Amino acid sequence: MTHAKRQLGARGITLVEAVLSMAVASVMLAASLNAVAAARVGQVWNTQRLAAMSAASALMTEITDLAYQEPLLGGGLGPDALEVDRTLYDDVDDYAGYKAACADRSGKALPGTSRMRFVVDVEWVEPASPGATVGAESGVKRITVRVERDGKELARLAACRSEMVER
Repeated sequence: MTHAKRQLGARGITLVEAVLSMAVASVMLAASLNAVAAARVGQVWNTQRLAAMSAASALMTEITDLAYQEPLLGGGLGPDALEVDRTLYDDVDDYAGYKAACADRSGKALPGTSRMRFVVDVEWVEPASPGATVGAESGVKRITVRVERDGKELARLAACRSEMVER
């Protein structure tokens, strides 16, 4: 038998078979890399949501620990003229319309909250139906704290606060 003829039973792979197997392996590799990338994006998203919820909870605690209304003057929603920054806020409604980077009361950035900001709404609500807002003092305020990043809401907390009467 000459070298030009193949021996019976001898097998090898052709160039076409090699290219096809490489194409299949490439598709499988690309799919697995996409799955890993998607898992990483999900992990980052969950980490950001957790940091946002923690920040929202800290701010909500700070707000609800304050007096229901201005200790001396009473008044409407929002900070008074002399309450020019958050360190001077002394009652719940001072936070109405508050928008700022996520930081503690002293201004120190909260961990994991880069490019996140607080958005706070304080509204008077109907005592029997806290979902219904009213235009004047009702004895109950609904506080909504949102944390946003790049215009997307990551966390939202709401609480109601009422005026406590001492006996």
